[in-house]
Amino acid sequence: MTPRIETIAKKKLVGMKVRLTIASAGPKTQELWQGFRPRVDEVQNTVGPNSLSVQQYDPGMSIASLTPATEFNRWATVEVAEWGTLPEGMEQLMVPAGMYAIFVHKGPAQTFIQTWLHIFQEWLPASDYALDERPHFEVLTPAYRLDDPNAEEEIYIPIKLR
Repeated sequence: MTPRIETIAKKKLVGMKVRLTIASAGPKTQELWQGFRPRVDEVQNTVGPNSLSVQQYDPGMSIASLTPATEFNRWATVEVAEWGTLPEGMEQLMVPAGMYAIFVHKGPAQTFIQTWLHIFQEWLPASDYALDERPHFEVLTPAYRLDDPNAEEEIYIPIKLR
């Protein structure tokens, strides 16, 4: 699995977030999206039909230090061209410009861990890149379904040269 490397422009996102742990990520993420998806049309100035699932880790976090108790922010968002009036219960998130390794995960959400392990245990250590302290995110099309064996999502991993 070889990623494409791209430098992306900053992204303005609007959505909902929850603070969770690695251990609680599955059920809490599902609850987050169940609350956000029906309200997407309330967001003004959206860019395209896709949603972004964002992981915002605390400064200084390293993959090697992750445990089931590691806390992070999970966001359910859409990209916007300009900030508008925020719907109740939603917040703004700016993803800074920078270099990303972009992988494609194919298959149901339950197999995502295999792709994640490949990225962080095989690809990243063998690459010329190190993890950068910016949000990680996945781009999901409107047709994306958790249990679909044909589902595809793009995984954006923030990187910098070693």
